[in-house]
Amino acid sequence: MADSFSSQASFQGSAQTPDQVLKVALPSPLRRLFDYLPSRKVPSCGWQPGLRVRVPFGRREVVGVVVELAGSSDLPRSQLRAISETLDDAPLPGDWLWLCRFAARYYQHSLGDTLHHAMPARLRQGHPMAGRTQTLWLAKGKGAEEILSRAPKQAELYSLLRQHPHGLPSRAVSAHGFARDQLLALEKKGLATSQEHILTAPAPPAATCWQHRHFPLIANRPRRWQRCTKKLDSYHPCLLEGVTGSGKTEVYLQLIEAIAAKGKQSLVLVPEIGLTPRHSPALETVFGCPW
Repeated sequence: MADSFSSQASFQGSAQTPDQVLKVALPSPLRRLFDYLPSRKVPSCGWQPGLRVRVPFGRREVVGVVVELAGSSDLPRSQLRAISETLDDAPLPGDWLWLCRFAARYYQHSLGDTLHHAMPARLRQGHPMAGRTQTLWLAKGKGAEEILSRAPKQAELYSLLRQHPHGLPSRAVSAHGFARDQLLALEKKGLATSQEHILTAPAPPAATCWQHRHFPLIANRPRRWQRCTKKLDSYHPCLLEGVTGSGKTEVYLQLIEAIAAKGKQSLVLVPEIGLTPRHSPALETVFGCPW
């Protein structure tokens, strides 16, 4: 098996060959990669480092990341298991992979564990990378009245699903007082089915884009704002002092707008996590940034 900390050149893709072996990093404390054979279904982008895959590992299946492509393995091919499923149509970002390799090497930690914890929870659980998903439940089948004659609660649930032909999210079903077991019972009787729906963030309206917004500064703020903007191209600490409601946030918004006009990015820090829900909607409304 290959060492987890081989050179960065191993991230370069290679041509598909009949004897190809994929070296996969798995969430394990072992500082090594695990060899697998490609699945019969080849991803649309071809086999590349950075692809998330689901693989058999012992008696269970886990989500791992292809790290290297090799032409052979230290084990006989007859002992290698094949990848169960490729989870994405494109690999994870190369710079993200490089950073994880660096962190694993620097902190002397397993690369598989490092990649696992660096991914958002839903990605390491195997959910699509395209976006968050929610489960929608829909009514189906015929003869529900006869089938559910002795299950009044399931009959009520079936009636509820019939009222939502486009599907009802699991949370909404729970909010109506029904349990998941009742949904599964309807599904087993052929009267309900579930679908995974990908949630996509709506595009910000043009009117909220930062290029079209201007923030009037209240009295005594323009002079201080001008002082803050004199050294935007270099490190320049600046402390604004004022009571709540004195207009400090308006100065921050002006500074962020000035930074954005230069094609640069801004990082907004809040003193405690409890303030995040209050500030996030304001920044999203003003600058059109989805959170």
